Amino acid sequence: MKSSFENPVITFDDLGIFHLAGWKVFFGSKVDLRLGQRVTFPETVGLEIFSDGNREIFSIRFPSGAAFSVSLRERTVFVSARSDTKHEHLEHLLADQVAPRILAHLGQLVVHSAGVAIDGSVALFVGKTGRGKSTLSASLKQSGYKLLGDDAIVLTCGVRACLAEAVYPSLRLNIDSIEYVIGKGLYNLEPGAGGGKTRLDALIARSREPNEVPLGAIFFLGDGEGSVGPCVTAISPATACMRIIEHSFWLDPHDVARASDKLIAASCIATKIPAFELNFARNFELLCNVHDEIFKFMN
Repeated sequence: MKSSFENPVITFDDLGIFHLAGWKVFFGSKVDLRLGQRVTFPETVGLEIFSDGNREIFSIRFPSGAAFSVSLRERTVFVSARSDTKHEHLEHLLADQVAPRILAHLGQLVVHSAGVAIDGSVALFVGKTGRGKSTLSASLKQSGYKLLGDDAIVLTCGVRACLAEAVYPSLRLNIDSIEYVIGKGLYNLEPGAGGGKTRLDALIARSREPNEVPLGAIFFLGDGEGSVGPCVTAISPATACMRIIEHSFWLDPHDVARASDKLIAASCIATKIPAFELNFARNFELLCNVHDEIFKFMN
């Protein structure tokens, strides 16, 4: 494949992912999928991961046909895709899928979530794709609160506090959400790669400095069925722990030692941080009411 990037070699720093400083990404190389172990992730339909016998090289293939070969020893990623693949799509997969899985394998607890700093502590919104994490977090940002990122958040359980930090400062929204939350006519809006979300990372400042913020509360987004006004319900630490695991990123879920470490980290956070289930109707007009409910449960 001829890369659609002007530069066939970049680093994760170029994408604002400073957690993986020094890693290089090469475009146009053939990715070998004939590795021993095959892993299928049900939460991402069609996603397949293969690893060699030593678990040092992982190949990741996505439904679009894009494939990424990750070498942990060499700290490199080789990318292969069809010649008509847009660079925005490859960048999205690198930043929102590949990088979080590498970080998870390196020992970080990375959760598919959005984080917003409210009066000095983070409200973490966890949920499946399409549940409204990005729209809710963007609406809070437009209300004056700091958005860390809307897709992948690194959680750390410290002695004095649990901390949250975005893998990179991300924001991706569907066009209807942009028009309502950000404003009509402010962008020349086109659907993202594959007809999906539009990337608006430019609205969030990037910095090489650590940007960890104390974690205040975790909100797991429900399906909202039957909801009129927003409803917040407390959940137990045990339930919160398992939901954190459910929504975390993996590169090799068959690695028992890493699974054990992840469970310990999730348990620590679930024990220290209050967790809730948040249900609300998918109605832009009600977002201010959702904000008010969230504020009631922030420390």
